[in-house]
Amino acid sequence: MQGSLGQKDSRIISILPILFLLFSVLTPVSMARASSLFLNPSSGTYAVGSIIPVDVIVDTDGKTINAISGTLEFPEGVVKPTSVKKNDSIVTLWIQQPSISAERSEISFEGLVLNPGFSGRGKVLTVYFEVLGTGSPVIAFSSGLTLANDGFGTNILETLADARYEISGISSPIVRGTDGKTELPLDQSSLVLSSLRPPVITGYTNRPKNLADFFVQGVTYPNAKVNIWLKLSSGDPKQYTIASDEAGNFSYRYGSTKNLVPLLQATVLSGLGGSLRGIPYQFWLGAVVEGVETPPTQAFEVTVGGIGIPEMLLMVIILLILGVVGLLVFEMILLRRVYEHDHENYKEPTKSGS
Repeated sequence: MQGSLGQKDSRIISILPILFLLFSVLTPVSMARASSLFLNPSSGTYAVGSIIPVDVIVDTDGKTINAISGTLEFPEGVVKPTSVKKNDSIVTLWIQQPSISAERSEISFEGLVLNPGFSGRGKVLTVYFEVLGTGSPVIAFSSGLTLANDGFGTNILETLADARYEISGISSPIVRGTDGKTELPLDQSSLVLSSLRPPVITGYTNRPKNLADFFVQGVTYPNAKVNIWLKLSSGDPKQYTIASDEAGNFSYRYGSTKNLVPLLQATVLSGLGGSLRGIPYQFWLGAVVEGVETPPTQAFEVTVGGIGIPEMLLMVIILLILGVVGLLVFEMILLRRVYEHDHENYKEPTKSGS
């Protein structure tokens, strides 16, 4: 009896190393790190004074992620980040907005990708670097994370790829397309408009109470001239011009004293919006970078004045209440008149003698 138990124990003991070996081999395969963070373009030759748009790209290699973070380092004195664009990012919720630290010479970001997450190759953000001096600057990741959407937050990041650029001496000014590939000299005869992108509108009032309340904001190239066209449903568009700041941000309010049309004219124009539906307007934007025009944005619809659905529902409710109150008052008046009529025609019965 003891002999048979000993044989079984020896078989179990001999199987355990095989099971352990299989588990140790199969587990890393299922949890293998496969994603990568890299920069596009990763190389190139640029002139002092030009702008290098650098895309931060993630490649999940078929895995699904729901969180991403990273820190970029850049050499001080050779390149300087001027702005960060994130409107076309795969990130849907920023835990830490992309920020530039001049003191530490780094750019950091951290965001989430809400369910069902992201799988494939996509853009996290774009950093615009201004070239300050000659050399061979390296823009490198000092840290990074890509967390799998597996319920455990497994970091599947495997590769952090740097970028190296060559900077030549000062040359004639150029306009560099945001695709990171096309360099265009400032010669109007050779400029290709498709190399520049239109401004990106990040917010606007789609139903202002009057035209003076119309507001639009967005982002474009740094220190660019931004043209805004505002047009009634019939008639020619009117153009207003503002400028973006050093980070490429801009904002415009129709009633601002900085605008070309005074507030009085805006109020007069918007006074036409007394109808229930309001007055339909269209607006679109374009930018001018070093004398080169970008393609315009699509046309956006704006309704000035009028009554929206919530206000209309409130008005209907108020009218219904007033109607019910009116009926009650009418009924009370009618009953009172009936009572008074019956009271006037009422005759007391005479008493008969005994």
